[in-house]
Amino acid sequence: MSNSLLMNLMIEKLLNENPSLKKNLLKEAGEYPVLTPQEQGINIDDTDEIASIPHEHKVLSPSELNRVKEPRKGGLVSALKKIGKYVGGAAITLGMLAIANFHDSKSDATDPSDHNTNHAIQQIAKKDKVLADQLVKELESTPDFEENVIKSIIGHEGFSATPYIDVNNVSIGHGTGLYYGTKSKPAKIKTSWKKDLYKLYDVPKQLQKLDPKGQISKKTAKFIFMKKYNQIKKSLNKTAPYIHIFPEHIKKALLDLGYNMGPGYTDKFVNFDANMSLAGMMIENGDLEMANNFIRSASAELIYNFDKSGKIKGKTKYANDLPERSSYVSGLLNLGVSQDFDMNASVINPPDRRYENKKYSLKSVFFS
Repeated sequence: MSNSLLMNLMIEKLLNENPSLKKNLLKEAGEYPVLTPQEQGINIDDTDEIASIPHEHKVLSPSELNRVKEPRKGGLVSALKKIGKYVGGAAITLGMLAIANFHDSKSDATDPSDHNTNHAIQQIAKKDKVLADQLVKELESTPDFEENVIKSIIGHEGFSATPYIDVNNVSIGHGTGLYYGTKSKPAKIKTSWKKDLYKLYDVPKQLQKLDPKGQISKKTAKFIFMKKYNQIKKSLNKTAPYIHIFPEHIKKALLDLGYNMGPGYTDKFVNFDANMSLAGMMIENGDLEMANNFIRSASAELIYNFDKSGKIKGKTKYANDLPERSSYVSGLLNLGVSQDFDMNASVINPPDRRYENKKYSLKSVFFS
């Protein structure tokens, strides 16, 4: 019962914040507008009482999505609205939107939603040891996955308490950029680097106080790492939107690439990008064998340079400069996808005509 009631309360919260949407659903439901626990006559303290949620799987129209208010913080509601707007045939349900809304609103201290409903949701979640975040698995990665990716990237990047020359740039901490240069004009380490770093990444005063003289602490390094990491994830929605359709081990490889080379790595590895786009299309079509062929081709593009006839003519700069890291990422990709992985193609499922005459299809489909 607890999960159904929790969902019911989250739907109630969403509808209370969007009265026009509630009015439409009440009108659509006609004689039996069963939308909230109260309207169903449910006692929220009675966890043995079972109630259905007839509107949980209601697919919202683009116009209904467009009118939904977005919490001031978070971003899942905004992401779902974009998917519903730009991706033809995407099924965004009332339940999915309610989960996203609650998740976003949890971090919004100024959220004006009904206190009693919020309290009821929190009590049920606490009583049954069910966190609302666990219900957001359709929309984002699990915390364990996120922590695993972060730990892996930090392991690859290492830690430096002082700035260091990184090709033409200057980096610090866990491979975070501080100054940027070009081949003809490489960046230099400035005497004001610490002040510049704090300003660039808006480092809190309490963290600044922990930093040794002429160095930064691991806490400060982790703080600025997370700033960059979150920016990379956001940018990958545009440069590599197919990331959302793959299982976690492939997402992990793409996030590592994004952090290491920036979200624009798709411009450096054009054939890799094309193969991953095609693999995403094959997953959507249910052809996992063909998807794995494209994924293996993408993996090879990271490691080898090919001539026009398809013969290997040497290793890529990425493979030469970072042999262990490139091998690790390539290995993750070569694991491919299997029949038992939980596909998200039902959420992201554009019509085939969108791919016609598109050089790198998915780029121009999602989050335009």
